[in-house]
Amino acid sequence: MDQTPKNKKIGVGIMVLGALCSFTSLIYFNQAGTSIEYTNTIYMLKLIATQAFLPLGLYFGLYFYSSKKLALQIGGGMALLLVIANLLGFLLHH
Repeated sequence: MDQTPKNKKIGVGIMVLGALCSFTSLIYFNQAGTSIEYTNTIYMLKLIATQAFLPLGLYFGLYFYSSKKLALQIGGGMALLLVIANLLGFLLHH
């Protein structure tokens, strides 16, 4: 995409919107500040859904702000980090 000022504003807005959606969904599902229940399937699905807003907002925001390559590197890296963190937490609590 072209790096026009309008696209940069849209990109930053998408990144902020992704973070806000993630934090508000954590509060909505009563997950903010609670311990993670790795044995509860519904709880884990809600947790993954709330965490998905961060890498998606980061990916699409960076896609508009900079380039697709940077968006894949940073957004994909963050998504991979969240998956690894959830798997390690699940394995360590069993």
